[in-house]
Amino acid sequence: MPNPNDYFEEFTGKLLRKLGCRIEREPPVGNGLADFHATTPDNDEFYVEATVAEHRPFSNKPTEADVCDKLNDMCSNPGMYCFNAHAQGELSQKLSKKTLLPIKEWIEELSTTEVKRITQTFSYRNETLTIEARDLSTGWTLTINARPRSEDYQGTHAPLLGGIGGGGAVDSAKPLLTAAKAKLRQHKDIPGPLLLAINDFGDFPSERIDVTLALFGWEQGVEKGLSRISSPSVRRQRSLWGNRENTTVSAILLFHELTPRALPHAKVCLYENPWAKYPIPSLLRTSFPHALVEEKQGIQYLRWYPGPRLSSISGYSSRTSTPRRT
Repeated sequence: MPNPNDYFEEFTGKLLRKLGCRIEREPPVGNGLADFHATTPDNDEFYVEATVAEHRPFSNKPTEADVCDKLNDMCSNPGMYCFNAHAQGELSQKLSKKTLLPIKEWIEELSTTEVKRITQTFSYRNETLTIEARDLSTGWTLTINARPRSEDYQGTHAPLLGGIGGGGAVDSAKPLLTAAKAKLRQHKDIPGPLLLAINDFGDFPSERIDVTLALFGWEQGVEKGLSRISSPSVRRQRSLWGNRENTTVSAILLFHELTPRALPHAKVCLYENPWAKYPIPSLLRTSFPHALVEEKQGIQYLRWYPGPRLSSISGYSSRTSTPRRT
């Protein structure tokens, strides 16, 4: 497989051409270079940066890996939730499956009719597991987060856990935010619209909630395809646009798990910055599934709109990963 960054940059250039854009590679911007300068058929111009968001690695501790393997063997994923887990403290010995039964029971008791986010903490001390241990300074605790799967992933087979994160939650929003801010620092004074093309490259793709948190710092599901992003309090997670900052980023074109093999089935969505210094050309909104911020009675919502499949835009068949000849 080619280098993910090289492949994605090359793919982005080809995709821009498929949209009818004329492109210039590595145009000078300030004291550096952008990946592309693109001109649409309507002569709208914008800059493009392509980058890969790499997910945080899981713990490589043998005892924690053993817990993950046993839970995957013991528990069947109900298909309505996705799970992640993080651990604190030191696990000095492997845990038996009997010791892990409280976790299995908790997972099996999760509602499949009223699916909502829920978190539970289990603590290991003296060869027993108890819930919500009072003293976390000794022993080992495992916190599992269950959250509703997006509609696209409901019912699909997947292991319960991909791994166990250490020293904090396995945060799928942070890699997206980190990738965006790294490119933002390069182009603070860009003289036109800036599109960040990001490939969310990981075994377990980010869900809509991760993207919403990374961009706006707060999320509350309202209905299918609609999330409230106006927080009822002043507390927000660190985000790209939540405080109406980073206005030089006009939009993010987010790809999920884009590889040569996965291309026919990969997903993409355009997220527009409602406070952008330079709005993105309308060609992009009409060419991709997209999400827009809308306001009603002073409350802001993020609404998703369908659009063409990536396979149809890029000229790839949904049955094969071989490009069509034109």
